[in-house]
Amino acid sequence: MGFLIRLFLTGIVSFIAMMSGMGSGNIIPGAIIAFGAWGLFIWWVATKDGKKRKQREREQLLEEYLRRQLRK
Repeated sequence: MGFLIRLFLTGIVSFIAMMSGMGSGNIIPGAIIAFGAWGLFIWWVATKDGKKRKQREREQLLEEYLRRQLRK
Protein backbone atom coordinates (compact mmCIF):
# COMPACT_ATOMS: atom_id res chain seq x y z
CA MET A 1 0.00 0.00 0.00
CA GLY A 2 2.80 2.41 0.89
CA PHE A 3 4.51 1.61 -2.40
CA LEU A 4 1.46 2.59 -4.44
CA ILE A 5 0.95 5.81 -2.49
CA ARG A 6 4.56 6.86 -2.98
CA LEU A 7 4.45 5.89 -6.64
CA PHE A 8 1.31 7.97 -7.15
CA LEU A 9 2.76 10.98 -5.32
CA THR A 10 6.02 10.74 -7.25
CA GLY A 11 4.12 10.66 -10.52
CA ILE A 12 2.05 13.70 -9.58
CA VAL A 13 5.06 15.72 -8.39
CA SER A 14 7.10 14.91 -11.47
CA PHE A 15 4.19 15.64 -13.81
CA ILE A 16 3.49 19.01 -12.22
CA ALA A 17 7.18 19.91 -12.20
CA MET A 18 7.63 19.02 -15.87
CA MET A 19 4.46 20.86 -16.94
CA SER A 20 5.46 23.97 -15.03
CA GLY A 21 8.95 23.75 -16.49
CA MET A 22 7.62 23.43 -20.02
CA GLY A 23 5.22 26.31 -19.44
CA SER A 24 7.97 28.66 -18.35
CA GLY A 25 10.91 29.81 -20.41
CA ASN A 26 13.39 27.55 -18.61
CA ILE A 27 12.70 23.81 -18.34
CA ILE A 28 15.79 22.93 -16.28
CA PRO A 29 14.39 23.62 -12.75
CA GLY A 30 11.27 21.57 -13.50
CA ALA A 31 13.33 18.72 -14.90
CA ILE A 32 15.63 18.75 -11.87
CA ILE A 33 12.66 18.52 -9.51
CA ALA A 34 10.99 15.77 -11.57
CA PHE A 35 14.11 13.62 -11.86
CA GLY A 36 14.92 14.29 -8.20
CA ALA A 37 11.50 12.97 -7.19
CA TRP A 38 12.07 9.79 -9.20
CA GLY A 39 15.58 9.48 -7.76
CA LEU A 40 14.20 9.65 -4.22
CA PHE A 41 11.54 7.06 -5.09
CA ILE A 42 14.12 4.64 -6.51
CA TRP A 43 16.37 5.21 -3.49
CA TRP A 44 13.45 4.40 -1.16
CA VAL A 45 12.66 1.18 -3.05
CA ALA A 46 16.32 0.08 -3.08
CA THR A 47 16.74 0.79 0.64
CA LYS A 48 13.60 -1.13 1.48
CA ASP A 49 14.85 -4.17 -0.47
CA GLY A 50 18.22 -3.99 1.28
CA LYS A 51 16.58 -4.04 4.70
CA LYS A 52 14.46 -7.05 3.75
CA ARG A 53 17.54 -8.89 2.46
CA LYS A 54 19.47 -8.21 5.69
CA GLN A 55 16.53 -9.40 7.78
CA ARG A 56 16.30 -12.64 5.75
CA GLU A 57 20.03 -13.23 6.23
CA ARG A 58 19.68 -12.76 10.00
CA GLU A 59 16.74 -15.17 10.08
CA GLN A 60 18.70 -17.77 8.13
CA LEU A 61 21.67 -17.43 10.47
CA LEU A 62 19.40 -17.84 13.48
CA GLU A 63 17.74 -20.93 11.99
CA GLU A 64 21.13 -22.45 11.21
CA TYR A 65 22.32 -21.76 14.75
CA LEU A 66 19.20 -23.34 16.25
CA ARG A 67 19.57 -26.43 14.03
CA ARG A 68 23.16 -26.85 15.19
CA GLN A 69 22.03 -26.58 18.82
CA LEU A 70 19.43 -29.32 18.30
CA ARG A 71 22.02 -31.68 16.75
CA LYS A 72 24.30 -31.49 19.80
